[in-house]
Amino acid sequence: MQQVDFTGTEISVRRDTQGFKEKKEAAKSGGAIAGNARKELEEKSGRKVVSFLNSTIEEK
Repeated sequence: MQQVDFTGTEISVRRDTQGFKEKKEAAKSGGAIAGNARKELEEKSGRKVVSFLNSTIEEK
């Protein structure tokens, strides 16, 4: 999830987005880029990056 946050933020900063609509588009672009990177990594490594065990959030 960190890659999504970083990518969306970087796009937003570089484009100097203003307002909800522009920031939403930057976030969607960041999510798409991170998703493609995850899929490519899984394809090349032959392993799933995200699984039930490493995506479960524990409540405190």
